[in-house]
Amino acid sequence: MAQMTWEEIAEQLIRDLQKGKYTSGEKLPSENKLAGELQVSRAEVRKAYSRLKELGYVYSLQGYGSFFAGKKEKIPLAMVGSTSFTQKMEELGIPHESRNIQAKRISYRQPIYESLGLSKDEPVWKVALLRIVDGAPAAVYTRYLPEKYFPRLPREAGGILSFHQHLLQNGCTQFHGENSQMTVGLLTRLEQEVLELPAASTGLVFSSKTVRDPDGAVLEVYRTVYRADRFIFVYS
Repeated sequence: MAQMTWEEIAEQLIRDLQKGKYTSGEKLPSENKLAGELQVSRAEVRKAYSRLKELGYVYSLQGYGSFFAGKKEKIPLAMVGSTSFTQKMEELGIPHESRNIQAKRISYRQPIYESLGLSKDEPVWKVALLRIVDGAPAAVYTRYLPEKYFPRLPREAGGILSFHQHLLQNGCTQFHGENSQMTVGLLTRLEQEVLELPAASTGLVFSSKTVRDPDGAVLEVYRTVYRADRFIFVYS
């Protein structure tokens, strides 16, 4: 009989956790003990525990082991619609906070400039927000904004806390999203750090661009990364 892979071990542990085999805060079997019970290598168990940490099921205390973090209900977010993140959290009654973690003018990057329809000499700003939900880091919103449509960016970029409000405050009241795509992808180092995820982690990556009506000007292109253990996407 073939040995279990770390993916199969992780799936079994998730089933055990969801069925209530462990209570919140309860210590899980050590890597050595679980490896012996399942007759697999300790390395496979370590990979399985790492995946559970990434998904938010498990946390570790150095020198003490791994513990069950407790069940977490995933937050539903609509794939389409005009409701902002802040409005959605307020509708659900979930405590939330936004932090501006990066605001800078970027050097020329062909894919971004082409998506924005800009020439090489036109300034573009990168602004990233960390979304904290119920006291824990949950998502990173990154926007690339053309200065020609938002001339106050050199003064205001570091203070942006809501991209939706930023558009409205700059007179952009009619716009829509285009080229929206949801994938599971690798995170940047900054995204891993602020979302408190291990290296080589993946997340739910939503990319799109905002187009102004009726002239079709591209106001922003963006990348939003969500922790997979905190959100579930629905169509509405």
